Amino acid sequence: MKKSLIIPILLATLFFFTAFALLNKDQGKNKASIVLNDGETVQLDSIFSKFSENSIIENLEKTNLTSAIIRSFDSDSNNVTDLKLYVGDIFKRELIDYWSVNPPSRLGDPTYVFNLENGEFDWKKINGFSDYYHSLFRNKTTRTLLFRNGLEFVETMCKIYPSDFKKRIITELESLLKFTNNIKFISFNDDLEFENYWQGFIVRRHFTDKVPIIEIQNSIIESINKLKTSSPTNSFNALYEININNQITLLYSGEGTYATTLTGDKKFSFKIDEYVKSIRFLRDLSGDYYQITTSNDIGEKRYLLSKSLEPIL
Repeated sequence: MKKSLIIPILLATLFFFTAFALLNKDQGKNKASIVLNDGETVQLDSIFSKFSENSIIENLEKTNLTSAIIRSFDSDSNNVTDLKLYVGDIFKRELIDYWSVNPPSRLGDPTYVFNLENGEFDWKKINGFSDYYHSLFRNKTTRTLLFRNGLEFVETMCKIYPSDFKKRIITELESLLKFTNNIKFISFNDDLEFENYWQGFIVRRHFTDKVPIIEIQNSIIESINKLKTSSPTNSFNALYEININNQITLLYSGEGTYATTLTGDKKFSFKIDEYVKSIRFLRDLSGDYYQITTSNDIGEKRYLLSKSLEPIL
């Protein structure tokens, strides 16, 4: 091979592998870049507050249930708008969003959902809601339509949120599928406690609204298969990506928070329950360092990492 061809080939090869590495490194949906001087600290909440998450609640409010069949179940006191308000209240109260797909098990309460303009409770809607709600789930056609709308909504959120959201949804569905095998052994009463809201929802639909277990299982299986075969519309691995001094990148995902070097070849992971609060930049004659403060239920913890993410303290 001529010497004149070696250098271009080497350069092309280097370019290819560099581009491949950049394309495959972890990325956040919402990005920010920060420059810190020696001794300066950034409180990360001040960065996150500037982002719009395009959240589940925001998208739920845009959803229209226009089915004539569902609307035919409207009563003198309640309609499909009330159903959407009730679901939205549960999502807000249980903090169901990108960060949490399996909230605690608590019953929804329509009392605080329906308020009049003067601040008083709308008792007509509150007292009538239970009958309206159960009438929808006791009818095979309407609950099938609600399931289709619900699955479509989940698919939409899987396309909006980073890829780990879909993975966690599928994991939760697979866990619920296993749970349904135990429903026949349950002695139902209002004092039953469940691991999360979705287990309680499934049990109440079976015992209160007489939805067959096989129908519940088929719906879960259909959801799992649909989500597994759906094509992702983004390549994000995390919701937030914070670049600091073009040296390290902090990524916040539903599976945990971690830091990577700019090239993505080195990674430092924090514990799943640790929330990264702040980052302080420190420089001396030996190099550049980052003091990262995290918190959890136990308290605060500080890490000192080099710019190559080697733990110092």
